[in-house]
Amino acid sequence: MNPTLHEMINEGSGDKLEGRIIGLSFPGPIKDRLYNEIFPELIENGKWTGELERITRSGKHISCLENFFIIENDSDFFIANISTILPKSSTI
Repeated sequence: MNPTLHEMINEGSGDKLEGRIIGLSFPGPIKDRLYNEIFPELIENGKWTGELERITRSGKHISCLENFFIIENDSDFFIANISTILPKSSTI
């Protein structure tokens, strides 16, 4: 997790988020959607882009444009994500 996203989600807490599951900062319904809809589509198509809501440690909700994609390495693959905070007036 890059330092900017870490700061946004953790809001200055000293806790480390590296190595934790990708759904950590998504609210329950979004997390369910990640595992039941988005990740299966991601694995099938190699990418997924859309607007999702993240939640900070203090409970603040933030709309983000999420760009998930697969990085393959020999027989393994990794899920990568580029997350862009959207202004409050933006919608996709």
